[in-house]
Amino acid sequence: MKIYRFYILGIAALLTACSASEQHEAYDTPLSDLPISLGFEDIVETRAVSYFDTNANVDVFIKENNGNKNYGRLVAVAAANHSLTLSPTQYWPAENGINIYSWYPSGYVGTNIDATDVTFTVAADQTGGWTTNDLLFGKPVRVGTTTAANPIDRTGEVITLGYNHVMSKVSITLNKGETGITDNDLKGVIVSMTSVLPDAELNLKTGVITSSGTPSALIVYKRNDSGVASGGTWIMPPQSLEGKAMRVALANGAVYSYIFKNTDGMVEAGKEYTYTLTLKTTDIEMSATVRPWEGGTTAIIGDALMP
Repeated sequence: MKIYRFYILGIAALLTACSASEQHEAYDTPLSDLPISLGFEDIVETRAVSYFDTNANVDVFIKENNGNKNYGRLVAVAAANHSLTLSPTQYWPAENGINIYSWYPSGYVGTNIDATDVTFTVAADQTGGWTTNDLLFGKPVRVGTTTAANPIDRTGEVITLGYNHVMSKVSITLNKGETGITDNDLKGVIVSMTSVLPDAELNLKTGVITSSGTPSALIVYKRNDSGVASGGTWIMPPQSLEGKAMRVALANGAVYSYIFKNTDGMVEAGKEYTYTLTLKTTDIEMSATVRPWEGGTTAIIGDALMP
């Protein structure tokens, strides 16, 4: 699983235009003069290179440990120098440490960090783009490990946040068989995955999700009448593949389906699955190959049957 590490950096607490008491006026007491503010750094090749760019927003939730202060939902704004800045500046409690939780994209999970059943629904048609359906959950981790570090004791030093995908990423490639299938046959094709549970019930403090909702089809790939393709990658909540199908509908009315079996397992959080679908005319078969994001390869090969 790819991990994103983000760093809590200090921003100058001394503002010449106002006194320390005026800075703290809007917040509960007791508070210190030690600021909490955000920055990030890419340490691996991740999608954060394009996502956490200038003016990108990341939700941050901070709660005092063994105390009453809840900072609520805060929004950090990314800058080109890989810093994340909170406005207004937030300050450490005078004595206690804090717990930090973060979600990206901003504005998708509400404002109550104690919620255990926030519903997030993926789009039914992701051929125009999948990124807004992906969720990242972050908490402090100890540098060089994946060990959770909440709560964080008062410090002026860097605090590292590790981010994980909580959804599953799936991709397909649609190929023609050796003979008989032409590019013209694939013009106007629509590929969908059927019986997907589209909802994710989120526990905002743990990042654990449970799939739910009414089973429905996700449109995952299209070609227009000129043969130009769109889609091919989509996001879905982790769930079992049993009973689902990859459905390929051609413009001429022919429909082919690969039906998943219980032995095909499930799609898991933080993993990417790639399917290669090949349409053949000799026996009208379709094969699919699944490659989990985190190492290993599981091959699924079966028939695409006319319904």
